[in-house]
Amino acid sequence: MSSRNKGKNQPEMDISTNAVLSLYPNGSPEWVNEGFEQIYEYTFKDYLKRFGHDIFSPASNGFQMALEKFDKGEKGLTFEHQIETPSGNSKWIQTTLTPFFTQKGNLEKIIAVETDITEPYLEKKKTEELLANILPFEISEQLKKKGTARAKKYKRATVMFADFKNFTTLTKSMKVDELITELNYYVREFDEIIEKHYLEKIKTMGDAYMCAGGLPLKNYSNPFDVALACLEIQKFVKDFNEQKMTRGKQPWKLRIGIHTGEVMAGVIGSKKFAYDIWGNTVNIASRMEHNSEVEKINVSYATYDHLRDYFEFTFRGNLQMKNVEEDIDMYFINRIKPEYSQDEEGIYPNARFREILAQY
Repeated sequence: MSSRNKGKNQPEMDISTNAVLSLYPNGSPEWVNEGFEQIYEYTFKDYLKRFGHDIFSPASNGFQMALEKFDKGEKGLTFEHQIETPSGNSKWIQTTLTPFFTQKGNLEKIIAVETDITEPYLEKKKTEELLANILPFEISEQLKKKGTARAKKYKRATVMFADFKNFTTLTKSMKVDELITELNYYVREFDEIIEKHYLEKIKTMGDAYMCAGGLPLKNYSNPFDVALACLEIQKFVKDFNEQKMTRGKQPWKLRIGIHTGEVMAGVIGSKKFAYDIWGNTVNIASRMEHNSEVEKINVSYATYDHLRDYFEFTFRGNLQMKNVEEDIDMYFINRIKPEYSQDEEGIYPNARFREILAQY
């Protein structure tokens, strides 16, 4: 029933930019204001004939669910759904249903108010996508639902730092746009590699790259995950450098450091959120990188102890650190042992190694 043929009991709602409908308990309309046509670009009757409706079609699951909830005492319900208009616009509509009962407690009618929420919905979606790009999925979900994300302690995480040697020299010899473009290329490749190994990127600091395994979702395979990712990163940089040198360009030399231990992780900031990790493990991983060499992966004894049955190493001596009681033994990871590698270089694990990793 159109508002143009409204009955004497119908409120004056034709001017509303919202769609307002009065429905009988069987789903048939008592009246519909002109706001419905403004939002949908169809009359209510034509829309039902063409598409049906998640809520207003009497036999729809949405309408039947609403009746069941009202019968159990619900005072109102809110739904969101998407529509396509004849002009090709996609809109998100929020529908609020309010039941009205007789003095005997019988459902008399349902008032539905519909609002075009497309603009705030898209803004919300954009914000959520931004959060998802900045923060781990689990953390962004906590922030959306609770407004905060609690910091956690992880008894075993593996932290990796990577850094290009003599990057300052490169900044003096390369044009700014060329330098940033190339650095971005490296970082994007690193991102793709660590994602395959279920690692979490923590941040980049100039030319330094930091990631960690075993958080925000805890696992026990993180020393292996980080080591395998580093071997792939090292191979990528080596192969890319060879291509660059054939074109007469200067290679970028990467050094990597890894340490496994306890960390704290959480979100800091109120306007510009950042997921970060803290603890002595982070400091030791940074020192492992600082004391590494180009084209090498330097690991602490704590990481070596998890990996030594499956990777080949070279012992390098030990490192003294403040606030650390004992000297830290250091090792270069050379490759995966041949019996666990699918390639001659020892970069990629074979099926046997993957089966072992699946047990962690």
